[in-house]
Amino acid sequence: MVRHSRSTLSGSPVVSAFSDSGFFPPSPVRLLQEPGARGAGGLAPLLLPAQRGFTLMEIMVAFVMMGLVVGTLLQLFGSNMRSAALADEYSFAVQVAESRLQAVGTEIPVEQGSVSGTEEGTPYRWSVDMEPVELDEKQEDFSLSVQPYQVNVQVLWTSENGQREFNLSSLRFGELK
Repeated sequence: MVRHSRSTLSGSPVVSAFSDSGFFPPSPVRLLQEPGARGAGGLAPLLLPAQRGFTLMEIMVAFVMMGLVVGTLLQLFGSNMRSAALADEYSFAVQVAESRLQAVGTEIPVEQGSVSGTEEGTPYRWSVDMEPVELDEKQEDFSLSVQPYQVNVQVLWTSENGQREFNLSSLRFGELK
């Protein structure tokens, strides 16, 4: 059985619907307007019509924002992976250059000229260029039994983004000629 009662708040009539077993689920506006309405725990519910759930627009905005964040994170992850791969390539190039520089004087004689080769099983090519260092007058006065050579090691390889290179220079002493 439904009965209707009238109450007023600020002079405007408010109609509430009650049954014998309690009241029907009231509208949020109704709960705010009825001064004696109490929910569980004796607290008055404070629900507004717009707070019943999310609107389609709010959900769409949330998905767009989430998509932007996920897209940005994926780009950062991809960028970090490319940077790590490039660092690995340069690390290997440094190892090749250092090993070729250490070979000068043992496997590679210290003399004017160039020597080149490739690292077996890799796309890395290397070249070692040696030029005698010109001594000035004061240095020539010292009787050196060795000739200083400028040794330049260049390592070249092809990466995803094109040709890469790494250079290493040092000074080595060879026989005086």
